[in-house]
Amino acid sequence: MANPDSVPACIKALSSTTFVAEVTAPALAVLVPIMLRGLNDRSMETQRRTVVVLDNLVKLVRDPNVAALYLSPLVEGTQKIATGAAFPEVRAFGDAALQTLLKAGASKSGTPPSHRDVKGQTDDALSTLHTLLPEELRAPQSQTNAPPSPRYSLLKNTLEFESNLVADLVNVRNFSDEETWKRCVAAFTAGWLEKDQAYAYADSVRSHYKAIDDEKYTVVDNSDPDEGEVLCDTLFSLAYGALLLLSHTTLRLIRGRRYGILGTNGSGKSTLLRQLRDGKVENFPPQSQLRTVMVEHSLQGEDGSLSILDFIAAGAGRGRLSAYHLS
Repeated sequence: MANPDSVPACIKALSSTTFVAEVTAPALAVLVPIMLRGLNDRSMETQRRTVVVLDNLVKLVRDPNVAALYLSPLVEGTQKIATGAAFPEVRAFGDAALQTLLKAGASKSGTPPSHRDVKGQTDDALSTLHTLLPEELRAPQSQTNAPPSPRYSLLKNTLEFESNLVADLVNVRNFSDEETWKRCVAAFTAGWLEKDQAYAYADSVRSHYKAIDDEKYTVVDNSDPDEGEVLCDTLFSLAYGALLLLSHTTLRLIRGRRYGILGTNGSGKSTLLRQLRDGKVENFPPQSQLRTVMVEHSLQGEDGSLSILDFIAAGAGRGRLSAYHLS
């Protein structure tokens, strides 16, 4: 960004990059300014590469609010290329990228994405902190159905502070990092509770919100418990440069089974296997947990015209197919 002359080379590098994960807000915060420069570049080739890469990237953005917030500035420039580029091919690529942007949630003149309701989330967190308070820290209730309240005024102020931290954790859906919840809840209630009690209180708040999140977002598991040990069960995307190979695809592997991947030349079979081998597929087990080995094929150029059946019928001496081993 400090050297505008490097933008074309950067766009070219992006066009030959393999993407194997969801494109999130931090990545877009870095990429969108570069994409803007690429859209406004004088070179038609740079504009073409930019809209092609843009089309590819946006397909990996899952959150429409993130798309509306970060991708909307790209709509105008993409639209100009889609309607005003000198070459029909570039206009076609531009139109494809524009449709992908609009489908993802970006808009040149639409209403901005809904902002976070900080006060509502903080009030809810404070109510939960009060409800889950240990009995010894609750004030005597004047009415039977009155909501619980803290016994001490300083504790009340402390819980109000904690509610902001809890609301932030819930907003980013951080329910697995127990140490963070201890720092945000247990550390501030340790003055009124024993250490173990404070940890239990923090965990009860975390578990409360995790149960709500699981109810709202967890995908129903329809797998058969008798099918064997699950080696991998993940949702991922795979793209190479300007080509989106797989989008939000489920990869589920069971120990002891054999799997085959069939597809035309250039459809991404070898790219997928290499990314699995290198541990770059989202949530795929690392080499320390699952040993992965890829054996490259040794097909000759003249074998490329044969169908699979003809190749196999010709005998193993003609070459060997790619092999991928999980153990």
